[in-house]
Amino acid sequence: MRLSLLLAVSAMAEADQWSFKTFFAGDWVLERTDTGVTTRAHYSMQPMADGSGLEGTRYEEGLTPDERRDEKAVRVRFVDGLETRGIFEFAQAQSAAVDQEDADWEKEDSDPVPAPAPELKELEFRVAFEFDFQELVGGRFHIALAPAGRARVQIVTVDENAFIITQFNAQATEGAVPTTTATTWTASRKGVTAAQPKKTRAPSLFEKWRRSIITLIVLIGAWKYKFG
Repeated sequence: MRLSLLLAVSAMAEADQWSFKTFFAGDWVLERTDTGVTTRAHYSMQPMADGSGLEGTRYEEGLTPDERRDEKAVRVRFVDGLETRGIFEFAQAQSAAVDQEDADWEKEDSDPVPAPAPELKELEFRVAFEFDFQELVGGRFHIALAPAGRARVQIVTVDENAFIITQFNAQATEGAVPTTTATTWTASRKGVTAAQPKKTRAPSLFEKWRRSIITLIVLIGAWKYKFG
């Protein structure tokens, strides 16, 4: 009986344990504003087949939401059982597009034979940064500050459906103290709307004068007790 209880408590603790793998899985929309220009990016992440990490894609919107640019493959590998420490990697996404102008089947004098699909090479992932999330404010927030080459990346989870990622870049200047610039992306889970603040109602007359009314009742009661 005691062993079963301990196992149940342990299972509940593991279920409540926060992990970046569970948090980051899904579809995300990121936005960045620089000198009045807003850039929007999309991440789509899902667990790997072997369950060891996450994999997916990212791209930035072009002039229209349907136009994709800077498309990359993304992989997140974890190095601990809690899935809070790991490695963030990118690889240049491969395009399987065929030059339609040179396709034989589009030429008027040729038979409609489809062109062979291009050979896909194995993706070459490169490490972007390593992360190690730490719990803040009793688990309300989680933060990771990681070196990324000459820059530093900070990721802060706001709630289960939002996070902020900031990249700090140090720029050396001759004869002066190096300056630091920051690029910040705000991210929200796709399809999840922010909770609307609850409307506060005006206090009733009793709530507004509650202390004065209670004090008056006490004084009247004391007066009646004293003088009958």
